[in-house]
Amino acid sequence: MSPKEAVVWKAEQSIMKLFKQQCSSMKHLKEFHAHIIHAGFHQNTLVLGKILVFCAASSSSHIMNYALSIFDSIHKPDAFLCNTMIRGFGNNNQPHNAIHFYQKMHHIGVRPDSFTFTFLHKIVSDTGLGSITLRKQLHCNILKLGLETHSHITNSLMHMYGMLKDIQTAHHLFEEMLTTNATSTHLVVAWNSIIHCHAYCRSYKEALNPFTRMLQSGRVQPDDATLVVTLAACGANVHCMEGIKHQWC
Repeated sequence: MSPKEAVVWKAEQSIMKLFKQQCSSMKHLKEFHAHIIHAGFHQNTLVLGKILVFCAASSSSHIMNYALSIFDSIHKPDAFLCNTMIRGFGNNNQPHNAIHFYQKMHHIGVRPDSFTFTFLHKIVSDTGLGSITLRKQLHCNILKLGLETHSHITNSLMHMYGMLKDIQTAHHLFEEMLTTNATSTHLVVAWNSIIHCHAYCRSYKEALNPFTRMLQSGRVQPDDATLVVTLAACGANVHCMEGIKHQWC
């Protein structure tokens, strides 16, 4: 690290410490923003990123509007900053703005990453926003960018298609994931997701099949969430409940 870089790093750390100590309201946020502009850090993505994260965690549309004005002042935003804005709009129940911001990423030349699509899938699934065409366009963009091998993206896609009641596509993604080198944590999430998909589609009896396969695979062990989603899926089916007792106990 050069002497100049060391000075910048030290200044960044001091500013971040000040941010943690003082930022607890919109008034403090504006004061802090004025401070970093005066200090010459108005284009520092590390510092500005912390401000946007603070804004994204708020449920105030007023704060998100302020975050947008900050974002628009950044000369070279990156995927992290864009993802933070998308997540913030999702947290503020502004799904349309989240989609528009995704389109804005393309317009300003920022390449989406795996977290971009994870946030978008959650937003469109939880809010019911968008047509089937829009959701499948997101899937196509994932393939074009070569991000389909990311396990958390596959799980978010499974959830999205499950909410569309397209259980066939969800199963196809699930079976593909089983052939990968995904971590045990991601695999457990995948098993839980496909069980949840069956529950959402009211195919309660079929929900027991992946649960049974999971136990027989020997590759992963069910967790508490597995039991919760399986019981929820089979709660209305006496035979299914008996099957769970037989397999689990």
